[in-house]
Amino acid sequence: HGLLHPVVADLFRGVDLIIHAGDVCGHGVLEGLREIAPLRAVAGNCDEPWDCPGLPGFDLFKVAGANIALIHNLSKLHINPSESGIRVVVYGHTHIAAVEHIDGVLYVNPGSAGPPRFGRPRSVALLHINASGIDAEVVEFRG
Repeated sequence: HGLLHPVVADLFRGVDLIIHAGDVCGHGVLEGLREIAPLRAVAGNCDEPWDCPGLPGFDLFKVAGANIALIHNLSKLHINPSESGIRVVVYGHTHIAAVEHIDGVLYVNPGSAGPPRFGRPRSVALLHINASGIDAEVVEFRG
């Protein structure tokens, strides 16, 4: 939501890829994230085309051989991830951080790293993909 908190650069130091699940709200957020690492991002319901031109509503890509689906609002996902070979779904919209396994698919909502929302702490999620599997952790931060 229009804020790239300075702590995020430290939390993402050394990552291979940053995934943003929407509600970027312009203001240099994407540019700042791209300075840290390569970026995949989708538009959220608060993203206007003039703030974030070219952002898709859905993205499907591979990381280390794993299919990852990226969408802002999970209720708008119109495919069955487990039947489509998707290993991870990253989504936003609720601002509630979550990591859960459903039907063999890892669902990750990083929460909100921008301005504090609904009395919840700021958070990001770190997705770990390696030979031993795929997992994610939510990292809360203050500031």
